[in-house]
Amino acid sequence: MSERVQMILSIVQQEHGHMLISKLRKSGIPVHYQCLGRGTAPSEILDILGLGTTDKDIVISFATESVAQKLLGNLHSAFLQIGRIHGLILLLKTTAISNLLSMMVQPTAAIETTGGSNMNYNSDNSLICISVNLGFTDQVMHTARQAGARGGTVIKARLASGTTPEETLGVELNQEKELLLILAPKKDAPNIMTAVNKEFGLRSKAQALIHAMPVEHAMKI
Repeated sequence: MSERVQMILSIVQQEHGHMLISKLRKSGIPVHYQCLGRGTAPSEILDILGLGTTDKDIVISFATESVAQKLLGNLHSAFLQIGRIHGLILLLKTTAISNLLSMMVQPTAAIETTGGSNMNYNSDNSLICISVNLGFTDQVMHTARQAGARGGTVIKARLASGTTPEETLGVELNQEKELLLILAPKKDAPNIMTAVNKEFGLRSKAQALIHAMPVEHAMKI
């Protein structure tokens, strides 16, 4: 019987995504999607941290549950040694997945793990996903910060729907979107989502669509 498959969402500095994917492939994970994004941290904060840019590489990978658990320990040890990559790795649940993708990620050999016992996993987080019209993410992020959010990552997107939104919702939605991803403690997520929806909801010019997903583990690298 095949194992449950989980999604690994990684947000790292731009041009470091290929290093991450190389490490993941060596760990036995063959399926990855990569796209560009940007962080929401103000430029003065970036200067203090020495990061220099808000540009990000977003890597979406899939692995079986046992491989993902062992992988996080390996990554933590490896990136501590490399010392050049800074970012965030999230382990998310999947409730359904195609048979082909499940077969692609089933491990053919066990992965040797190092350093896993020293990991400090945090399963008390939610990943808030906010889809807004192009140009509104800074305003939305400001409201989210006032409600308790610390920061987020923005990905440019385009609305693709099999049905006509105005027929379903009674509202004509803009096609050009930005997707704002915010990692927040579960206890803070409802306040953040309520605050954003109140000011930038579907009937506003921002036309925000909001949902949240449970995060099983979160790890800084």
